[in-house]
Amino acid sequence: MTSSSSFPLRSNKKSRIIRSSSSSKSRSRSKSRSRSKSKTPTIHRIVPSGDESVYEAYHSVLSWILCTTPGVYGMLANACLAEYYPIPKRRGKEEIMRLKTDPTYKVNTIFCNETIETHYYYKDRNGKVWDPYETVQLFQSHGNCFAFALYFAYTHTHTMIPKESSLLLDVSECCLETKGNKIGGYYLAVKRTKKQKAYQMYVHNDFKIIQWLLTRLTPGVLERCTREWESLSPHERAERDIPQGISLTTDYPFSVFLDQFRGLAAHIENTYRMTWDQLTNWDEEAARGVPPVQNSGIPHANQDIRIQDFRYVV
Repeated sequence: MTSSSSFPLRSNKKSRIIRSSSSSKSRSRSKSRSRSKSKTPTIHRIVPSGDESVYEAYHSVLSWILCTTPGVYGMLANACLAEYYPIPKRRGKEEIMRLKTDPTYKVNTIFCNETIETHYYYKDRNGKVWDPYETVQLFQSHGNCFAFALYFAYTHTHTMIPKESSLLLDVSECCLETKGNKIGGYYLAVKRTKKQKAYQMYVHNDFKIIQWLLTRLTPGVLERCTREWESLSPHERAERDIPQGISLTTDYPFSVFLDQFRGLAAHIENTYRMTWDQLTNWDEEAARGVPPVQNSGIPHANQDIRIQDFRYVV
């Protein structure tokens, strides 16, 4: 897994001061006391590094746990009725070539390539390889390809999926403009006239895929993740900014971490800003601007975009 930088979380909510009449002061104070007792501020234990946001710090830890805990990602793939094949590094290039050119080799399989950097693909039963970067994910962005690959597997192995079938938007019409020799020999740039639409689609996909992923965490997966969480070494904690000196069994169990992640992931503003921070992959001029508070996207680009007009990926 590779991580990327992000931005601090902000809230537009302002506290309100309510002044009551003298006849109702005691009642208001009583209600205020009861509210303050019942609402305990959330303490986010995962400490962001550099300029990344709290959400991205949590996102990085969850991705790491799901993808590196022995057996967990295989369980997620099997629950989608697919196989999982982590490509051995020593023959990465040869295996990637065979997986992409031999339509009968390892079909209905999610495979992970770590030759250059960690990236996940899905190969369907007809031999077609689904690369998240080509249809749903901002090229060279980090953290969600493993979830997109699971989604591709699920949608190709289940025939009755009315909700999931229109979950993600197909960005290929905006970004399949191959350029240069940036990373891995090429990169996919967003066409200048399509960048506003593409940005909104990327945000939509990044947000929706995490909501979908959270529904796929079975009791078996959670049990294994909990065991891994409780056994993290001081070095592993330091690598992922998980605090030292507290018990991950009693003080900060995996269930509390996951509940906090769910709370952060429920706010699409966090996704806007994480996606915006990675726009330098295709629009350096826009990425130097101020991140939008809402999904209004790129300055000086066409703003007349409606999500319901977009084409969904099958």
